[in-house]
Amino acid sequence: VKHHCDIVKEKARLRTIIEQCHTTAGRALDGPFTALELAGELQEAALAVQAHGSDNLLSIVSTMNATMQEVERRRQLTNDILGLPIGISTVDKATGGIQEGELCIIAARPGRGKTHLLIQAAITNAQRGIPVVIFSIEMKRHAMQKRLAGHYGRIPMWMLRDERNLTPEMYARYKAAMAAVAQLP
Repeated sequence: VKHHCDIVKEKARLRTIIEQCHTTAGRALDGPFTALELAGELQEAALAVQAHGSDNLLSIVSTMNATMQEVERRRQLTNDILGLPIGISTVDKATGGIQEGELCIIAARPGRGKTHLLIQAAITNAQRGIPVVIFSIEMKRHAMQKRLAGHYGRIPMWMLRDERNLTPEMYARYKAAMAAVAQLP
C-alpha cells in the first residue's frame, strides 16, 4: 500500500509541474506579465512540489500570493460564468459552471437523465468552440451519436429508440442535426 501511495504522490507532483508549466505558458502569451513575475510563480510552484515531496506542510502565507493572482485574473474575465457551462442557466449560475482543475461527478439511479445532462453540457460547450470528448463504457458509439443528434435536433428520445417512428419532417430534422453535430469540435 505504501509503495502504491508513493507512486500516486509522484504522479500528482508531475501533474502539478505540467499544469503550472501550461498555466505559465498561457499567461506568458496572453497576459501583461513580466518574465520575472512568471519566473517567480514557477519557482513558487517548484518549491511547493519540493515541499510536498518531503511531506512538509506549506504555510498559508507562502501560497497566498499565487491565490490572489488567480483571484485577480478571474475578476478580469467577462464571461457570464467562470467555468464551462452545463447548459442549464440556473445550474450554471448556482455552480459557476464546471471549474478548471475540479472533478465533476454526476451520479443517479438509471434512467434519471445523467446521459442527457452530459449531452447538454457537451453540445453547449462544443457550440462555443470548446473541443469536447465523450468516453462511455455504457453506451456504444452509434447510440451516443444518435442521442447527440436527437438532442441537438430536439427530437424526443423515444422516437429514436425505433427510427420508424420518425415522421418525414422529423427524419429530415434528424439528418440535419446529425450533420451539424458532426461539424462541432
